[in-house]
Amino acid sequence: MAGNVANSINEAFTATLADPKYEWCWLMGDDHTFPHDVLLNLLNRDVDVVAAMCLNRFPPFDPVILKDGKIKPLEDLPGEGLYELQDGETCGDAGLLILRHVLEAIEPPWYERLRFGSLGVDDQVFVDRVKRAGFKIHTDLDNRLGHMTPFTLLPIRKGDKWEVRLICGGKLAADLIPKRVQ
Repeated sequence: MAGNVANSINEAFTATLADPKYEWCWLMGDDHTFPHDVLLNLLNRDVDVVAAMCLNRFPPFDPVILKDGKIKPLEDLPGEGLYELQDGETCGDAGLLILRHVLEAIEPPWYERLRFGSLGVDDQVFVDRVKRAGFKIHTDLDNRLGHMTPFTLLPIRKGDKWEVRLICGGKLAADLIPKRVQ
């Protein structure tokens, strides 16, 4: 079924488990950018489940980590290293690297479509299931993804100067003073 991300991920997990030579599965959305070495860096962390650091695509652009259903502010995270998700925390699946035995420990379907409640997003529901199965989940603060997002660029006047207003998801993201780069 076209456009069913949950189904596609379930198929990828099924394919991973069908071949014993596959030890890891790496989830990566098509709206992300990443450095060429991010996968190798995540593998070197040697943990069961790790996600690269990623921000939400809408203001205030905080991490894709939720605590008790609310976005965890960027300033509440350490500046580097591995951050282990705490009780009540989930995260998105962008750049999520999962060891095979984690998938084997969870009953399929791994991703459930159209889940509602305190965790209403498929990836966060999956992460919560992984945690309930007894696995620790880490966010690698040293390895970061870019989250591509559409912005509206609106010219505005502030006093006697032109500025550029960035609007994302219907919310003000920033007002910028244009500067020519030569």
